[in-house]
Amino acid sequence: MSSITVGVYLGKKDRLVRYWYEVLPKGQFPMLVKYCIQSYLRNNYFPLQSICDSRLLKEQIQAKSEYVPTQRNVTFTPEDGPVYQWIKSLESGYRSEEIKNILKETVVHTLLNDAPVYAVRPMGQATYANEAPTPYGYEDAQKLTLLKREAMMEDAYGVWDKMGMQNSNHNDLENKKEATNKNFSHLVNYLG
Repeated sequence: MSSITVGVYLGKKDRLVRYWYEVLPKGQFPMLVKYCIQSYLRNNYFPLQSICDSRLLKEQIQAKSEYVPTQRNVTFTPEDGPVYQWIKSLESGYRSEEIKNILKETVVHTLLNDAPVYAVRPMGQATYANEAPTPYGYEDAQKLTLLKREAMMEDAYGVWDKMGMQNSNHNDLENKKEATNKNFSHLVNYLG
């Protein structure tokens, strides 16, 4: 068995992951990618808040800095166990996208939400190579994921504007704070 190197390209469409990359300690990206995938395969999210400051990430997002696209290589070896098997099971053209999807979901659930540290993902999204397949086929799962993404992206700016107008009618500071956090999460989901 040999190692597999995946070039994770962080372009304009990957803004959230790119912002996260900018607040990481130097040289930590490949290791954190492996930890995030490993946790994801176990139906958890890796606790990124133990390594990165969520406040710093939110400041990066609000500053809306434009970063030039970058590519970072991550090398997976047989010593990586289930993570290596999962990468090996993916078609080579989809590896980078799958990694970015896991990173984005992990960033959203651990750094941008006020959720518990070890949030459990719904079952059936990712499996080890030797586990039983989900009740639906791989192509069906891809179609379902695509439909969910399209529904989420539909008219996000309109939803953002409506939420802002609804929240402006509230005088209670607590309600405004909660609504602002919700709106921020929706915006981040759209941007990421």
